[in-house]
Amino acid sequence: MKYINHVPEGDGFTHLPVCGKAAALRASGHAAELAEPPKSYSGLPEDKALLVVVENGPFDAVAYPDEEREFNRIFYRKVPDPRPTTLFLMDRTLAETLAAKVFGQ
Repeated sequence: MKYINHVPEGDGFTHLPVCGKAAALRASGHAAELAEPPKSYSGLPEDKALLVVVENGPFDAVAYPDEEREFNRIFYRKVPDPRPTTLFLMDRTLAETLAAKVFGQ
């Protein structure tokens, strides 16, 4: 599982806010919101990354499940996750770049 905390802005990047990450992704123009989850990880377009924004109360997190096992852990839980979530698709190359920024790579 990877995480995203930035979006492109101008010639660089800007941090996503602590709360309101879904709205910030929408406003960035770099992610397309999905109305429902994909049926399977293999059903995702190869050039797109799935982003899952989870509202945790005091903060939001943007998860990027980059393999089938992580996808299944999010969408096929034995106990449903009650936290509000918003789903997006983003260019995979951009998502990889942004995920690397989390760890300073």
